[in-house]
Amino acid sequence: MEDGDTTEEAVVVPVSNGDEQSFSHSSSRQRDSEEESPHETLRNTKASIENIVAEILSLKNQAKPKPLLTLRLRELLTQTFLHFVTLRQANRSILLEEERARTETERAKVPLELTTQKLQNLSYEKSQFVKAIKVCNDFKSKYPDIEVVSEEEFFRGAPQDMKDSRFV
Repeated sequence: MEDGDTTEEAVVVPVSNGDEQSFSHSSSRQRDSEEESPHETLRNTKASIENIVAEILSLKNQAKPKPLLTLRLRELLTQTFLHFVTLRQANRSILLEEERARTETERAKVPLELTTQKLQNLSYEKSQFVKAIKVCNDFKSKYPDIEVVSEEEFFRGAPQDMKDSRFV
């Protein structure tokens, strides 16, 4: 079976008037846009089950001939079981979608975490450089009375061998 292929199964249930009612169930790997979402399916199926249970309770409270009541109760019970299958399928679809979203999120987090780690490393290096600069600025020499001159002024008065390219 390839993506987009659909399989369909039909369940035939006898109805009290002698006819047969068919419930079809289709599963597809690729959901069409007009098909309802799994959450909507859950809500609709829940409402259907509630209606069936209400009908079952009302039938139990009525005084109908036993054979007709039993046949209708079987129909309703079969419908309920089919709805439970639909609930399980919708639940499975929701779980698969959650797993896909979780996997996609984890994949997207990897580059973010790497970038965050690089940023933390650079921040740490910056703080180390700032500390080193502060230590250098706060350094107290043994000879505080020595005057510091600019680099240009130093090279103007320096001997020729210090002005070589290796010192510049």
